Amino acid sequence: MKKLSLMIFVSLLVKADFVMVYQMPQNSKQAIEYKDQNHAKISVKDANNQINAVELFVDGKYYMGALNNGKIVYHDMSMMLQNANAMYGNVMQEEEQTTNQKDNFKVIKKGKHINYLGMDAQEWVILINDNGQKSKAKVIVTKDKTFINAIKKVSNLYKKYMDSNGDNFDMELEDGYYVVSFEDMKLLEFKQKNIPNSNFAINNNKKSVQQNAKKPPLCPVTNAHGKA
Repeated sequence: MKKLSLMIFVSLLVKADFVMVYQMPQNSKQAIEYKDQNHAKISVKDANNQINAVELFVDGKYYMGALNNGKIVYHDMSMMLQNANAMYGNVMQEEEQTTNQKDNFKVIKKGKHINYLGMDAQEWVILINDNGQKSKAKVIVTKDKTFINAIKKVSNLYKKYMDSNGDNFDMELEDGYYVVSFEDMKLLEFKQKNIPNSNFAINNNKKSVQQNAKKPPLCPVTNAHGKA
């Protein structure tokens, strides 16, 4: 009976939906709703908690949504990404492979352990080298397995839908520690909860692929292209 209960518990953990909310620059917020690799949404909210941009990952397709007349209008970016990868894939993969994030920062101080949203965490000070410009920053890191598993799932979304070898949401610093808080990026909420499929529905048929393919901005900590 104990073995069966443990198997059921582990199964629930593997399949658990989760929500992550980050405080971002200019008092905006980023909310991540993850159900599985075929149902995930990343929403950007302004200072008034109004959603004005969305990335939606549904059944093998990648959509971008923007606020238009009070409504989020989605555009199917899947074909555009396929075309961009066909044209520039080799160049982008070479850039990803030659990027060494450890050359861009150095941990100079490891501080005390703290409780952060129920996770065991540490306060570190790192030295960042941004194209020759060096600066110090305080970060909060953790080895919490549940949090790290969630971060890896979000990173794998970009690998799957954007056919990328890079870690687009990889926030590992060193020794298995992952970033929880960094300057203008702060984790406000992380919890496991059941997310209904209706949260990932497309409410309009407007789609567009006539857009220039641009890589997301570089993360100052990991030097990877992505949201983190």
